[in-house]
Amino acid sequence: MEGKVSEEKPVDYSSEEENLSEDGKKVKKLSRNRASRNLGEVWKQVWNELDIQGENDTIVMEAELQKLLDTLEDQQQQKQTKIEKVGTSDPNTQAKFKNYNGPTLEGEKINIGFILEMIAFFKKGGVLHYDIAKKIVERTAKLHDSCPNVVSHTIIPPSRFTVVGDLHGQFVDLLTIFSQNGMPSDTNGYLFNGDFVDRGRRGLEVLLTIYSFKLLYPQYVYLNRGNHEQRHINTKYGFEEQVRTKYDGDFFNLIQLSFRVLPLATIIDEKIFVLHGGLFSNSNMTINDLQKSVRKIDIPGGARHESERTLEEVLWSDPRVLDGWARSARGAGIVFGPDVTEKFLNNNKLEIMIRSHEMKDNGWSRIHNGKLITVFSASNYCRTNENKGAYVVITHKNSNEERDAKNAKFSHDYNFYSYTADNQIDYLVNPKRNTEDHARKQTIKILREKIYENRHDLLVCFTRMDLNKDGRINSEEWANALNSVLQLNIPWLELEPFLIKDDPPGKINYMKFVERYKIQIDSELSKDWTESLISKICVKLYETSGDLSKAFQKIDLNSDGCLTYDEFVDALSKQGLGLSNDQLYDLMKSIDKDQSGSIDLGEFTERFQVSFNKIKEEKESWIQKAANEIGNILFREKRTIQAAFSEFDEDKNGALSYREVSLALTRLGVSYSDEEKTKIAAWIDEDGNGEISFKEFRNAFKIIDSQGSDWQDYMIQKVCGILFKNKLQLQGVFRRLDSQGTGRLAFSDFKIAIEVLNQQIGSPVSPLQLRELYKSVSDESGMIEYERFLGSFRLVDETKKKISSSDYGSLAQGRASRSLSRSGSRNPPPAQQQIPPQKPAPSHAPIIEEKKPSKKELKEREKAEKEREKEREREQKEREKEKKGERSKSPTSRFSLKNLSFKKS
Repeated sequence: MEGKVSEEKPVDYSSEEENLSEDGKKVKKLSRNRASRNLGEVWKQVWNELDIQGENDTIVMEAELQKLLDTLEDQQQQKQTKIEKVGTSDPNTQAKFKNYNGPTLEGEKINIGFILEMIAFFKKGGVLHYDIAKKIVERTAKLHDSCPNVVSHTIIPPSRFTVVGDLHGQFVDLLTIFSQNGMPSDTNGYLFNGDFVDRGRRGLEVLLTIYSFKLLYPQYVYLNRGNHEQRHINTKYGFEEQVRTKYDGDFFNLIQLSFRVLPLATIIDEKIFVLHGGLFSNSNMTINDLQKSVRKIDIPGGARHESERTLEEVLWSDPRVLDGWARSARGAGIVFGPDVTEKFLNNNKLEIMIRSHEMKDNGWSRIHNGKLITVFSASNYCRTNENKGAYVVITHKNSNEERDAKNAKFSHDYNFYSYTADNQIDYLVNPKRNTEDHARKQTIKILREKIYENRHDLLVCFTRMDLNKDGRINSEEWANALNSVLQLNIPWLELEPFLIKDDPPGKINYMKFVERYKIQIDSELSKDWTESLISKICVKLYETSGDLSKAFQKIDLNSDGCLTYDEFVDALSKQGLGLSNDQLYDLMKSIDKDQSGSIDLGEFTERFQVSFNKIKEEKESWIQKAANEIGNILFREKRTIQAAFSEFDEDKNGALSYREVSLALTRLGVSYSDEEKTKIAAWIDEDGNGEISFKEFRNAFKIIDSQGSDWQDYMIQKVCGILFKNKLQLQGVFRRLDSQGTGRLAFSDFKIAIEVLNQQIGSPVSPLQLRELYKSVSDESGMIEYERFLGSFRLVDETKKKISSSDYGSLAQGRASRSLSRSGSRNPPPAQQQIPPQKPAPSHAPIIEEKKPSKKELKEREKAEKEREKEREREQKEREKEKKGERSKSPTSRFSLKNLSFKKS
């Protein structure tokens, strides 16, 4: 594939600066006329904005993760263990290479034949033997360990020197460069300017190839460190997973050691300064100062010691149009202007600066009066952009060359080669899906996660905008809220058709939008936890409801049997139910169907009932009555299931006969015939062998909320949401605790990590919820498969399950109302961070094609709507009766037998 050469000639260097905003953020200049807007450009702009914010979030996460690790380190020291260590490879890793038939390394030195054979092996999808790969990384790390922060190279004519920018695991791009420009040699030097890995799925192949060339030609091949040569970045953007899949955790740790010793910058011919990111907030920075900076550490983020800040800025900074400098939107480094570039070069007697770190449409740019070059080598970056990759070839000018006035100050020629590599294989993408399709898919995925993680704040903002209180807002209000809460200044109106489903234009049902995405738990180990947790809390609520009557009489000053939310929550929070205050508010809101802001005590106490836990529903009503009577004795009188079983087991043989069950029921005072008692015993006897084991007896009863499970869903979603949002942090901690890379942790380590994280984020998960979680995820040996556990949570679109938001819409409305009342204002306050309203979406905006509902689905929807209408009419009649003073003294129970569920544990 031939590259295009840009010859040195007078250039208007200001042209490339039009693509930089004032704060240095990369912005594609687009037409103001939205009707002419290309969707491909929209997806590209949004994806890049999300990518910048993602890097910022990762830096913040690393700071939080470090606090978590520091706390864990203190606790681990009591056991005299170390969180992270590099040891020998796992035997399971060595077993992967039992039938290895790839290249072998004969002797201690690497030769070109081995490298060519290794590249051919990689092209076929091969994985280099662990022992050989380990030697390459160890030797490269040892070679760089003795290097200074800034290394130097001299180009000896007629040799040339090539600078390669970000490759990001795109192995095909590296091979394309070698194909066009030749392999590294003593006359064809190379500098790989950081960000070798992440994003693309063949970072290992890229790394081992350039490391091998460094070992072969140490005086002609150079590597600078980039911001992606860092553990927490590798965790988020895929490289760690690649290494662990092909090798193991110890090998990943070894690679991290090799990253920390990489040089920070290279000076070519004492005139050309090359580094990955950019310049410094210290306007008087010298090369000598940079030589003294710390280097062999993980890249810091945020303000800290001067030396560490220098390391951060080397790897993260970007240029901008305006003079001066400012903190970068990336969350690390700065953005700097042409005056900063000029001063640094003059102070250090340099001519020009080459850096990478930013994607460019043509793969390169030259700005700041021609003195700052950016080169980026990953074409079709992440398969979401249609950019070209590029590299720059540096040669000496001929002594007799006629130099034009513009370029007379430069002592070297800079030839730029752009290319587009066929690198689909470097990403797990469908070859039939074009770049725009892939960008759209990835962008929507990220936006959905952000909407889910910020759903409560979004709901509060939407509610403030809903002046009509009808649950709907217009498109401009929706876009402004998303901009304000998510801090993403992207064209939301153009994304509306892809994020809003079924609503007419300009009338967005924000309840349905906020609750559209939920966490689905895929694995059985997590499913068991949620079922166990709900069961425990229902039992506690059932046991508590009887005791609360006396407490409520003291609180209920007007004796009307109703309490406010705050009174109710205050009373319940003292009962040790295992629910946070927010979760108690959700429970109260689900009971308060008429949105009156108060709870009827009788309604609450009758809500939780005992049900036989059977697979089939018993048609005879007396069986449910028996379950309630027995439950009142076993649960309300605080008798545990185990104590009751022991009491009923007269012959102490560990099982109950039907006769023993009949006698026990008589002693409990339930009045049923012998035949009915025998039927109850047979009902409990699941396997029908004539005896009832403790397990059968324990599983026979369950406490249910006969009104519904909306509050349970909210409780589980809150806990799952916390785990989902902090999944990367947990994974990072778990993997550092798991020094052997087995994917399993001892229960004690898992427990400590979860509880420390919970404390650091304000303890939103209650002790009971954590205890039930621990019970469900550990196996018989007391070990926990943490990778399987973390992988069991994923975001799903509830609308695809045909679940109506009407069932939980009122609950969400209540939560937003609570947030407003807590802030001391019932009137909508002025919107925060107002954003100018955007223009309405063009009439030809694309709409997602949806499958036409079947006749059966239409009938089901119509039936559900009729039922909801009847329910609204009934509630309206009840409210009218209350106004007339005709309210019944003993409220009608909302619990009916038809709502009871019978399910085997």
